Amino acid sequence: MGKSVIQLVNEKIIEKLEKGVNPWRKTWVTSGGIRTNEPRNYITNKAYSGINYVLLEPGYYMTFKQCQELGGNIKKGAKGNLIVYSAPYEKETDDEIKTGFVLRYYYVFRLEDCENIREIKTRPIENIEYSDIMTDARIDAIIEDYAKRTNLTIKNIEQDRAYYKHSSDTVVLPLTKQFENISEYYATAFHELGHSTGHHTRLNREGINGMNYFGSEKYSKEELIAEITSAYCMNYCNIETDGTLENSAAYLKAWANHLKGNTANYFIMNATTHAEKAFKLIMNIK
Repeated sequence: MGKSVIQLVNEKIIEKLEKGVNPWRKTWVTSGGIRTNEPRNYITNKAYSGINYVLLEPGYYMTFKQCQELGGNIKKGAKGNLIVYSAPYEKETDDEIKTGFVLRYYYVFRLEDCENIREIKTRPIENIEYSDIMTDARIDAIIEDYAKRTNLTIKNIEQDRAYYKHSSDTVVLPLTKQFENISEYYATAFHELGHSTGHHTRLNREGINGMNYFGSEKYSKEELIAEITSAYCMNYCNIETDGTLENSAAYLKAWANHLKGNTANYFIMNATTHAEKAFKLIMNIK
């Protein structure tokens, strides 16, 4: 029996984690709040989202059929890239019709692996590179705006831990001077803000609002959501350093063995979906 879609997805993510690669980090940067280097479909120019954003490297992609429609062909030896989607289904039983969704997949090919195609004039062949490092003041304003929009309390106290307290809906952070550099402070802040998005007045995640304990699956999933959220936010603000990248990669690499025991379920996909929602809420991206 062949592998399920979710097993294929999990194996690809775990393979990257074991290599110390953060699969939720992309090399795109931002220009005016718009991501300029991300995985997109060459024909529609739509960005891939959710788990597909994680599975694909930045750049343009198309299906085999789309390549043919542009008069081209796939280069010999080129490998396809997995794309996952939900398809509705109906199942008729003795007394009712049950409906739901099932995961399906297909493959897309990088633009560089397609030849003899007609160029779409509105699409650059090469990705646009743009460097726009957000200032500390801009990032502080984003965090303050998120707190104001959602009635979140943020406190900076000189102490040795950072945490989100659900009962008082408060993020508690050490002082910025306690960190080696400001980027490490923001990486920690975005992790805790990621937890805060799960509050019942925001995204209402079970891992925050329900009963869970250290080491449980709910606790583990919530921690993964928060770290992915931090990776998205740091990448979006373009303020990563070698130190924050190494810390994040090491943190996520430690998840590889734990996630291996979850290869048959939706642990990674669900965490990624929740993190994307958390990231957009913090950054106020519609």
